Amino acid sequence: AAVPVPFHVRPKDVAYELPLGVMGLKHRADVPSGTALDFEYGAVEQVFQWGIASALQRTYFHQGRPHIAVTEFEVDNSMGKSALTISFTDFFNTTSTDLDIRVALHNSSLTCIEGFVKFNESSKSPLSGFALCRSNPPKDLTLAANQTVRFGLYSAVWTTLDPKPPGLAKAGIGWPLQAALNDWASLTLEKPAALYSQHKAAMA
Repeated sequence: AAVPVPFHVRPKDVAYELPLGVMGLKHRADVPSGTALDFEYGAVEQVFQWGIASALQRTYFHQGRPHIAVTEFEVDNSMGKSALTISFTDFFNTTSTDLDIRVALHNSSLTCIEGFVKFNESSKSPLSGFALCRSNPPKDLTLAANQTVRFGLYSAVWTTLDPKPPGLAKAGIGWPLQAALNDWASLTLEKPAALYSQHKAAMA
């Protein structure tokens, strides 16, 4: 079974879903140019337009940090004469026919889930466990006139099939959950531009 990782973004009536997608958010906009695949840097990009304002959305699996997926937005209202407000609806789904999932942590900033696959691949293989922590999108984003904002939504996933990272303290939680939470927390200290530069450098 596949562990869910990236965001499923649905602008208006156009949708795409990356592999493993159970995380989600959607926002309303006119979509003049659809979806573009950046094969050079392994990213999915989409442009949204609100009059003279626009947003570039980029989603990629970080090549230098293999447990990380990033969705970033650069919203440009630099030519606007008035404020721009974008509303997001989060439809993160924590149910699956293949996975036994529970919500381990939820607050305004993030949601973490953990669980196990329900069926093993063979009688000799164990049921693998996983944990995933992901950013919760804002309900609304308001930009002033002449303002541009770039922000990221991050997810981190670890499974019991991964080598256990060194130095995990005993915190009364499963180690994949602690590893995913640590990774997610480290991402919040970095700028989207720096993360994308690291990703591109790792692909060079």
